[in-house]
Order: sequence, then structure tokens, then C-alpha cells
Amino acid sequence: VLEREHDIEPIERMFADLDGVQISGKFDRLKDGKLIDYKCTSVWTIIYGSRVQEWKRQLSIYRWLYFKQKGVILDEMGSVVAILRDWSAKEVKEGSLYPKSAIIEVPFKLATLEATEKFLKSKIKDIKLFEREVDAMLPKCTKEERWYNDNTKKYNKCAKYCLARNWCSQVKNEIR
Repeated sequence: VLEREHDIEPIERMFADLDGVQISGKFDRLKDGKLIDYKCTSVWTIIYGSRVQEWKRQLSIYRWLYFKQKGVILDEMGSVVAILRDWSAKEVKEGSLYPKSAIIEVPFKLATLEATEKFLKSKIKDIKLFEREVDAMLPKCTKEERWYNDNTKKYNKCAKYCLARNWCSQVKNEIR
């Protein structure tokens, strides 16, 4: 339904080579030069702002890819339209941080093209440095990378979303 809106640029997968590695990404929406991504997420993600830096980085990479593929610099502002799967109208209270609607837009300033390329080069360097290492020798993921929740004392990404969790020595060592 969201993709049928008029006056938006057709969604396409973009590609660019950097330091011998192919980077790719596919944005959800581009209208009037502004990148927008849709996310189904929790109310608590919005209240704590726990994914904003990750979302900013993702859209910054899409912006960089668009420039590399088309030679056009998109708007420096981007946003995520968050669809809050656990939102409840009865929780909305005046003065509360609880979102007033089940769907909200979270705007943010994207990183510059130069900063994004620097970040990508750093990640590529790390991947190449460690690609032949055994799992136990890999650098540990940070709390932020693992989506640590101070309230539940759990790493949400490791528990629910990381595809490597069944083989990850960091997770296995914590379970013992």
C-alpha cells in the first residue's frame, strides 16, 4: 500500500563498489529528494530512542549509494516512519513520553557523504582484517550493537534478531 503513493521515485536496489567490496541497499521511499524508511517497531524503541543512530546510519548509506549511482546529492534530512506494533491508546497521557499515535515520523539529520564513506571504509577494513579469524578471536559486539535493554537486562538483538546467535561464541559464553 505504501509503495502505491503517487509522486515518489521508484524503489530500486542500488550498488556501489568501495575498496573492492560491493555495497548495496534499497530505500523504502524517496520523495522530493528526502529518504524515508518504514519500520515496524516497539513503542519502547521510540521512547528510549534506542535505534535512532542505527536508522540514521542506514539512511546515510542509502544517501551515499544514491550519490554514487546517480551523481545526485539527496536532502541532508531523512526520517523513519515508525509503525508501533505494541501501541495502546489507553497508555497515552498528557506530558508522557508515550507516543500519541501508532504511526509516527522520526526525523534526523543524515551524515555527510564523506563521513558515510569513512564509516564504510572502516567497516570494510575491519571485515577484511577479521574475515579469516576463528569466531573466538573476533572482536566482541558492543552493548549498542546488541541493543542492550537496561530495564530487562537483555540483549534484544542477540535474543531475537541476530542470524549468527546460534554460532556466536560471545552469546554462548554468556549462557554458561
